[in-house]
Amino acid sequence: ESNLDWLRDDLALHAKGGKPVVVVQHYGFDKWAIEWWPQTEREQLFDILEPYNVKGFFVGHTHIASIENYRGVPIYQVNNAWPDGSGKASFAVARIADNQLSVVNCQWIDSVGTHEATAPFLNITE
Repeated sequence: ESNLDWLRDDLALHAKGGKPVVVVQHYGFDKWAIEWWPQTEREQLFDILEPYNVKGFFVGHTHIASIENYRGVPIYQVNNAWPDGSGKASFAVARIADNQLSVVNCQWIDSVGTHEATAPFLNITE
C-alpha cells in the first residue's frame, strides 16, 4: 500500500462530515523542494485532500519560516530549531481551539531557551 493509499483510507475513516484536518510533512511547496517532491505528486496529494476540511498544513525542509498558499490552502513553512548558516533558529507553536487555528513563529534568543514571537503569524477562523 502506498502512502497516498493509506492517507486516502485514513481520511475516509476519520475526517468525514467536515472534521478539521491538519497535515504535517517534510517537503514544502517552494522552488527548492521540487527536486525531491515533484509537481505531479503534489497534485496527487491535493486531489486526495480536496474533499476534506484542511485547516492547517505544516512543512519543513528549507529552514525558512514563511507562509505560502497552494490550491487555496495556507502552507506554514516551519524553520529549524537549530541555528544554521543564518543563525536564526526557531520553532512554531500551533493552537487549535474550537473553530480557530493560530500559529506563531518563536525565534531563539539565547542558548538556554529564551525565545520571542516573530513573524510569520497565521490565524484561521472557520
